[in-house]
Amino acid sequence: MKHEELDHLIDELEGYVGETEPQKGYWKLLWNSVSEIGQGFRSTYYPEKSQKDEAWKRFQDLVDRAKARSEEIKERTRQRTDHSAAVRSMIVEKTFGAVPVSPLAGVIADAILLPLTIVGKTVDHILSSLLGLETKSDLDLMREQLLACNEQMKKAWGAFEEHKLELIPADKAKAYEALREAQDKLNEAWAHFKGVSTRVYESRKQEWEEKQRNFKARITANIEKNEAALEKARSALERQEANLESNREKLESARGDAYRERLEGWIEEGETLIESIKQNIERTEGWLSEDRAKLDQM
Repeated sequence: MKHEELDHLIDELEGYVGETEPQKGYWKLLWNSVSEIGQGFRSTYYPEKSQKDEAWKRFQDLVDRAKARSEEIKERTRQRTDHSAAVRSMIVEKTFGAVPVSPLAGVIADAILLPLTIVGKTVDHILSSLLGLETKSDLDLMREQLLACNEQMKKAWGAFEEHKLELIPADKAKAYEALREAQDKLNEAWAHFKGVSTRVYESRKQEWEEKQRNFKARITANIEKNEAALEKARSALERQEANLESNREKLESARGDAYRERLEGWIEEGETLIESIKQNIERTEGWLSEDRAKLDQM
């Protein structure tokens, strides 16, 4: 390698080190450059020893700067992670009171919400109690209990919304998963309660029939909406799969590291988007199946 070429590589490395907004693949590109320059020094001849010494010193200064920057980023990441854990613990202590806090992220996420414990422990009791309800006062009492769970659920969501930006993605995802699980159980309790309420008030035929018609209309409208959404999602899936296949074909014949890297990024994004669309399709199909089953049961 000519010393002019090696100097040019050092110039490029200086540009990498000074980059203010690194993109995906930045560190790989930078350390590959460091490796290439380091190997270049072994076989490159400079007219003057002082020139080579100066180039070597410049190279080492840039490597030191890169290492310092890497450590700084790692430290910020550690601080972010520690802060997220502290905030997560604060949420648990605030919403769950005397419940011991587990260091395990998954367990902590499940313990964030008092309503989760309440619903989880009482839903079977609620449902079994509903089977024996016969009077309006019994229904009112049960409704009050469910409304109390609603209020606790609102507080839990409020705590999450207030502090979610302070959580790292893993903590945020598990906290949200616990919230959704609690909400689904509470919704299930409400669904059973409403079903029993309808049976309690069967004597009010006209009102019951009106409720049935409204319910059917909502389910039918929901089915139509979900069918349209499903068709749209399937079309989007076909487009994304075709685009992904196209990018994969381009990658096979792509030249140039930068272009290949962009293609690999597009492929990764495409795969993630396709998986998200498939999950959305699966959820929508599940909703349609549930709604159609509800209509069949009417």
